[in-house]
Amino acid sequence: MKKEGNSFGKIFCSSFMILIFEFVGTVVLTVFQRMTSGVVFLFAFWWIFALFHNLTGSHFNPAVTITCMLRRDKGKFNWPLGFAYIIVQFIGAFCGALLAFMWTQTGGNIVIVNIKYSFQAILSEIFASFLFIFMFLIQTEEKTRFSQDKAIWSFIVAATYGTCLAFNENVSGSLNPAFGLAVHLTMLMDHGHHFLKYSWIFIVFPFVGGIVALIVHEFIYKKTQDMVDDEYEVRRESMMAINTSDP
Repeated sequence: MKKEGNSFGKIFCSSFMILIFEFVGTVVLTVFQRMTSGVVFLFAFWWIFALFHNLTGSHFNPAVTITCMLRRDKGKFNWPLGFAYIIVQFIGAFCGALLAFMWTQTGGNIVIVNIKYSFQAILSEIFASFLFIFMFLIQTEEKTRFSQDKAIWSFIVAATYGTCLAFNENVSGSLNPAFGLAVHLTMLMDHGHHFLKYSWIFIVFPFVGGIVALIVHEFIYKKTQDMVDDEYEVRRESMMAINTSDP
């Protein structure tokens, strides 16, 4: 996937087809997230993630993209491409939510919170987004992924997302700022404008969870992994030295 360039216009033009695929993937994922759940959504996300990953990286989520823009490994995005991704993700999510609304005639599947439950929704959104994006970072870096088989590590990402949504569904069920905003906008057609006053929770706090995941991944998980690898290498060299010294 091409990421070179230093201006937004050049990035947008040279990566136009990549952005189209990111847009399409976001639309499809939003429709599935809006209209399905459980095992159906798990396999849908797995299929979409595996299908688009070599083309776009399968972000479909502005919180994931921001995290990738800030990461320091080979998965790092340059900023113009990242902002272009975020734009098409918000547009794609709205198109997907609008399609789902046209099919179902209901505004969305994000639980509407009131002030009594807003704190729980904030914590849930941060925690679930952290878990998903942390696993996304691990599985999209070749050195730390659990398996080099694409089907396996793609399924791990999909299973993590599905699990986090299931954990989160009684409070919010977003984990994606683009999805959260898009579904709340379609709620205007079904519930009225007064529900929008809580939409900021689902737009802001997935980013917070992503930043926390990035910090833990970069400064704790990867450093611990390096220490374990170094220790294993020392033990392996010691065993080889012992074996070669035996008569």
